[in-house]
Formats: sequence, structure tokens, C-alpha cells
Amino acid sequence: MRSIAIKFSPIIALLLLFACKKESAETLIIDPCGIDYATTVHYGAVGDEFSSGLYIHSDSAWTDQIAEYIESQGHVVSAYEQIGEYGDLTSALSMHMELEAEAKCKNLITLMCGAHDHWSGRTSAEFQTDFAALLIKAISRTDDPSKVICVTLPDYSSTPGLPTSAGSPEEAQAMIEAYNQVIISEAQSRGARIADIYPISQSAYQFLYVPEDSLHASADQHAIWANVIAEQVAEALD
Repeated sequence: MRSIAIKFSPIIALLLLFACKKESAETLIIDPCGIDYATTVHYGAVGDEFSSGLYIHSDSAWTDQIAEYIESQGHVVSAYEQIGEYGDLTSALSMHMELEAEAKCKNLITLMCGAHDHWSGRTSAEFQTDFAALLIKAISRTDDPSKVICVTLPDYSSTPGLPTSAGSPEEAQAMIEAYNQVIISEAQSRGARIADIYPISQSAYQFLYVPEDSLHASADQHAIWANVIAEQVAEALD
């Protein structure tokens, strides 16, 4: 979709300014990205393959299901972008957001990250630094923290394919919970929304993982996550 930039002359800009100051005039809001928030959604799904899905059809990923859900609620999804790649650390996702031109104008962003930070041996303190930077960047893209939804990590600690770098299942679970506490606390402190899929994933991950690696979530589990995340999406677009 091509965007059209509209430039106002200094005189017209002044007239608009004075018009907005009149008590009887309606408040005039011109969004810098040109998004009509009342009718359209520019959705950015920021994350690694836990967002986009792995070994499942792309339309089965929870992010695609969220895009479909938005349209089912009467909104037009005029832009939908997956921001991130397989294996991305949280710091890499920040770089993607910086480089992707389309990422600069969104009125809904979901963040799901941290698995590869965990498997790379990054501490919860290191993750907090990177996640805070990513969250700040996401909020700057929407100019409204309530339009940013932070999704917690699922509990993949019990899967047969758990990477050896994650430690034992007990160690992995403890680190996942520590990461999730970072996600929740950072979101709360900055006014972003939280979609906590961790509790429901604990039972779902007993069976609903793909056979290819016995680690990543199956399409059925993505659907379960989508139901939880959709609740926050509905409130964000209300």
C-alpha cells in the first residue's frame, strides 16, 4: 500500500492552529502516520517463530488468527506485518523495528519474545534490558501504550525437544517464569497490555507441540493462545 504525504503551507497550518483553539470548534487530530484509528488497523506482530509459527501453516499462527479476529469484529486490517525472524533474540527484534519502514506506523502491536534469549543463556537481568528497549520502541510506534500487547512466554519446559542449553526442565521452567515476570512488570510500569498465555500453556504443552522438533507449538496450541490474546486485542481496539 502506498502512503501519501500531505504537506500544509505555513498559513494553512496557522489557520488550523487557531481553529483548534476556538472553544466552539471540534478538536482536530491529525495522526502523523495518516491512520484513521476509528476504521482501520495497522497491525505489527513483533516476534520470532513463536509468533509466526514453525512447522505449521502460516494462517494457523496465532498472529494470523488475531488478524482474522480483528476483521471479524468489524475493523479493516489495512496493514499487517510480521516483524522478526526465526531465532531472533530480543535485541534483534529491536533492530528489525528500526529498519522496517512499515513498522513505524502502527496502531496495534503484539510483542512475543525471549525464547532464544533463554536458550542463549542470557540472564533475566540482561533480558530485562533488551525487553525494555523493545517495549519503548513499540510504544513509540503507536504513541499509545495501551495499543501494545505483551505476550508472555509459554511453558515449553516439559517438551521432549527442550534445548540442552535451557538446562533441566525444572531449570528451564524457573527461567521462563523469571522472564515472564520481566515481561509483566515492564508492561505494567509502562502502561502496556499483558496477554498471559503461560498458565494455559502448561497443560496444552503436554501434548500440543509439533512432531518435527517436539518443541514448538502446534496449530491447536496457537489457537488456544489466540483466544487469550484476542481478549486484550478487543480492549485495545475498543
